[in-house]
This record gives sequence, C-alpha cells and structure tokens, in this order.
Amino acid sequence: MLVFLLLPGWVLAQQPLHHEASTVQPHLQQHLAVESPTPGAASQADAQRPAAGTTPSPGTGESATQAPLHAFPPLWGQPDPQAMAWRAPQIDPQAVQIHRDAWGVPHIHGPTDAHVAYGLAWANAEDAFGVMQETVLTGKGMMGRLKGKEGIIRDYLLQAFDIPTRVQQAWYTQLSAPTRNWLDAYAQGLNAYAELHPDEVLVRGSFPVRPQELLQGQVFVLSYMVYAMKEVEKIFDGDYHLAPDGASGSNAYALAPSRTADGKTYLAINPHQPLEGPFSFYECHLISDEGLNFHGAMYHNGMLPGFGSNADVGWAMTYNKLDLVDSYVLDMHPSKRLQYRLDGEWKTLEQTRIWLTMKVGPINLRVPRNLYWSELGPTFRKDGRFYAVRFGMLYNMRAPEQILRMMHADGKDELLQAMRLLGVPRFNMVYADRNGNIGYVNNGQVPQRPDNKGWKG
Repeated sequence: MLVFLLLPGWVLAQQPLHHEASTVQPHLQQHLAVESPTPGAASQADAQRPAAGTTPSPGTGESATQAPLHAFPPLWGQPDPQAMAWRAPQIDPQAVQIHRDAWGVPHIHGPTDAHVAYGLAWANAEDAFGVMQETVLTGKGMMGRLKGKEGIIRDYLLQAFDIPTRVQQAWYTQLSAPTRNWLDAYAQGLNAYAELHPDEVLVRGSFPVRPQELLQGQVFVLSYMVYAMKEVEKIFDGDYHLAPDGASGSNAYALAPSRTADGKTYLAINPHQPLEGPFSFYECHLISDEGLNFHGAMYHNGMLPGFGSNADVGWAMTYNKLDLVDSYVLDMHPSKRLQYRLDGEWKTLEQTRIWLTMKVGPINLRVPRNLYWSELGPTFRKDGRFYAVRFGMLYNMRAPEQILRMMHADGKDELLQAMRLLGVPRFNMVYADRNGNIGYVNNGQVPQRPDNKGWKG
C-alpha cells in the first residue's frame, strides 16, 4: 500500500513504514500541516525530556519563522575556517516539541535544526532504544561485549578499517558547523534518554556516546553496504553477516506532470526493508525555525533521514549494484618482513597490535589482534599473503553533510548540488520537485580504474 502526501503541484507517495492499521490515510496534507496533539498523550516534561505540544504548521510551504537557511561552506572549498573554534550547541530540551500522530509517527519541532536533532534521537529512543544501541556499540567498538564472537568481528573490522581515526580527521575537514551541530545535538538527546533510562542500557559503560562515535557506527554500516565486508569475507573465506539475507532492494518512480491525468508530479518511495532490526526504517517529520520542514525515514539511530521530502523537493533511494570496492594482492619482498612493492618502490606495512573484548558466558575475555595498513588501505593477512582493500567511504565521509543539505534543498538544482558531495557511497536516487522536474541518478563512489592494470572480478 502507498500513502500519498498531497502538496500543491506535486504528490509524494510513500510506503507506510511501521503503521499497523489496515487502511492508512495520508497524515500530512497541505504543506505537511499537523493536527493538534491528543490531550494526555504526550510525555511529561522533564529537565532533559523534550516538551510535548502542538507542532507549528508551516502554512504556505515556508518555515513557521522566516529565518535564513544555513550558510553552508562551498561544496569543494577548504575546511570551514571557523572549524577549530566550533563549540557544541547548547540545547534546551523544553524548547523541543514532539507530537505523535494517530500512527505514532513523531512530528518534531524546535527553534533550530540542532534542537530537532535532539528531539529525533529522543523520539527514536522512546520507540527502539534497544535496536539503536546496536549501532552505538558498533561505533564504540563494544559489540563483542554484547554478542560475543559475532560482535567481536564488528569490533575488529571497525579497527581494521581505521574508522575511528578517519572519522576524527573528517569531523573538522569534511563536515560544516551546521552538520556538526546536528550530530552533536543528536548525541545529546540520545545520552539524555540513556541517563534517564539506565535499566534499558544493554552494555555497562556504553553511555555517554560522542557524536564522532555515532558517525563511526554510520560509516561502518555504510562500509557494509558498499560490500567492503564481502571483500574481507573473500580473503578469509568467512561467513560474516551484518543483516539478514534479502534486506536490500527497493522500488521508486517519478512521474512528470505531462504523464499524469491531473497534471501533478508524483514521486513514489517504496523501500523494501525488514520490519524489525537495525535495517528497518524509522519515520519522522522534522520542522525547525531555521527553514527545515522534512518528512522522511532513516535507519534506527541513523541520525538523519535518508530519504523523504520537504515542501519543494523529494527523493527516494534504492539499492544499486555498482562495484565500489577493490582488493589488491600485495607483492611482498621475499626476505624483508612486511615490505611490499608499489609502483616500483618498496614500502613498509604499518603494523598495530590491538586488544578486543569478547563476552564468553558471564565473563569478558581480552583478545589480541594484529592490524596492517598499506598505502592502498586496510590490509589483511591470510596464509602468509597480504591483501589490501580500498573503497571511497574511507576517504569521503560527507554522508551526513550531503543529507542535511538535501533536506534543506529548495528544488532540483540545490538537490543535485548537494549530491555532488558524493558522501552517500551508493544507491540509486530518484527525485521530483514542485516545479515538475524529475530525474534519476545512479549514485556511487566508483573508483577510477586504469585500463592497463589487469583488473579481475
């Protein structure tokens, strides 16, 4: 079944994400206006808990308060010159309003985008805190303490791909202040929920979580989605699975006004994902006085919706099959340990020893592992040979930057401009805007492969 969201001049169709009613009616009409809350249905106010109340209606497709949009830095310019002077946003939880409609979907309003991010984390935690903690623990390298042998594989890969170091580098060099504000405020909201609900925390010591650690979890999940883990599986002949088989694949289509009987533009967002677990979707409607008015969905603890629409433009994502990862068999020196040949020169592998923690029954065991890194990327040893794995996600972590810009886009041009960041590492993108523009982008961080290197597979 599809839910149609009617906007002047165009129509968005979305598959219901977690509605239980057999007949689902459009709950956002006329520029995503929202009903008043049901008396007594909202949570009681708390010093850290967002306030309950009526979410303002944007009225004519603009923000309730006409504040200027974020002054994002140039897409391909230098890092934000104010980056090192950045300070985390100060969030007043009572300035955040969360209203749930008849289907339980949270409609979140705040004076700034950062306030909305705080409320989004809180609302998601109210509904699925246990599921959210999987990516929290993954980003902190603590899954072995929850799931033992299965979890420690994630902890090993997080370190093997050097994701924590690379996220720390990207925090100031690839993310603008508005994006850092969003991620930090989201972490504040999640930490506030964990502090007030300690009995729901799965692993002792896992909170508070830093925004960089949340981003580490997201980068790990996206690395899985570009099939980086499959390359490691091939090297070790392993059987590592992050999600159930069949979790990928979706549908999307857009119809221009010239193709519809009523002269409107239609966009269908029809994701095919599990109903439960870390790869299920969480629906939300986000409104701030800084111009944000977005309805969409994200993976649990995804921090930002991956698809949806504002009053001017919307987009869908479906899985594509681009080849985004390369593996290299290193030409090792016959007698000098850890030396390999690259472009006619002998290089030395970097080697680091780490200790991982794995739950075994009632105790936690410390497990040592060696990590290797070459100029080609993370490197793995198997049966005396060394294999390097290389993919764009480790060098471009602008996914949250890209998505936040897309959420604020006022039409096709700004949407495509944001897509040029190439932060989202894969997925087909189908879009439509208020002016009748539709389009399709086969998006991905595709390596530039010279023709003369003898590629296989």
